[in-house]
Amino acid sequence: MKRLVLFCLTGLVVSIGADAQPRPNFSGSWKLDPMRSRLEKVQPPKGATLRIEHMDPKILMESTPDPSGGPFSYRLEAKTDGVEARQIIGERPCAVVTKWGTRTGERLTVEMTCEGQDGPVVTTRVLKLGSKGKTLTTILTIRAKGGQKQANEFYMLQPSS
Repeated sequence: MKRLVLFCLTGLVVSIGADAQPRPNFSGSWKLDPMRSRLEKVQPPKGATLRIEHMDPKILMESTPDPSGGPFSYRLEAKTDGVEARQIIGERPCAVVTKWGTRTGERLTVEMTCEGQDGPVVTTRVLKLGSKGKTLTTILTIRAKGGQKQANEFYMLQPSS
């Protein structure tokens, strides 16, 4: 019985310690590398920049396509607490929910549900920093009435100006 109690307490301490690890900060100007990205069923952009200001629990994200063409531009502000925030994105009313992954807390999921011409469009982007904080990978999923599209995007941190 004592071993069982000791085992349970050890597990509790380890899980508390894991939760106490600092979460990644996604701040920076990130440049899409289309050659290293896998874009399945998504029109490949020629380039894009993802600018992030992240001071947990607040996050601001701006996506800007290169002048040569790319994904649509948007700007969103949210908190990483999983509570829905209503805002206008690209002239459409949207609900934004941003939350940390449940397993390790190193991934951040940003979900936008916007009203489209044919019904709601749900865009989910799961962000994860590379091992040295110089790369950012995202899994982008777009779900709409016509089906689902997915892209694995690879971004490089741009030098501060």
